[in-house]
Amino acid sequence: MENKLIVLLFLAFIKIGTLIAQDENIKNFQNILGDEKIEIIDLLVKDFDNALNKKYPELSIENAYLRFLYDIQIDNFEFSDFNYISDSTNIKLFKSNLRSDLYQREMLPALLINFNGDYNKALNEISHSSDELLKEFYKTRGKYGIIQHKLLCNLFLKNDPDFSNYLHKRILVLTFVM
Repeated sequence: MENKLIVLLFLAFIKIGTLIAQDENIKNFQNILGDEKIEIIDLLVKDFDNALNKKYPELSIENAYLRFLYDIQIDNFEFSDFNYISDSTNIKLFKSNLRSDLYQREMLPALLINFNGDYNKALNEISHSSDELLKEFYKTRGKYGIIQHKLLCNLFLKNDPDFSNYLHKRILVLTFVM
């Protein structure tokens, strides 16, 4: 009985430590990006959640995110049928500087990652956590720049995503929406 109590206490301390680290990552992410960008990101996540709920009404939101990733991975997803930004959010996004914080245009017609923007600074800050998904995303983004959808799906799925996790959800949504 005493051994079970020790194991339970040990697991509780691990869970508390994980939650504290996650809260610190969220706080750093929000502080670096600022209130205006966080508000836009939160709206994008809300719209994306709503679109997933319409696409997969029988699933919980966490399972809908997973199904979304699997469907893209097996070429069973059509983006043209997936309206994931509301008009009101799109207007706010257009008026904000969030897009230019994530991407920059060079002489080429291609969109390039803005590695000097606040979003990249926030990713850098949280990439030092114990969260393998955050580390791998930051490393892959640094290596490839804009991550193709299938590569992003593979990265998420192999790193055990938790879509109740504030940062996992926002990083995925920003990568798909932007």
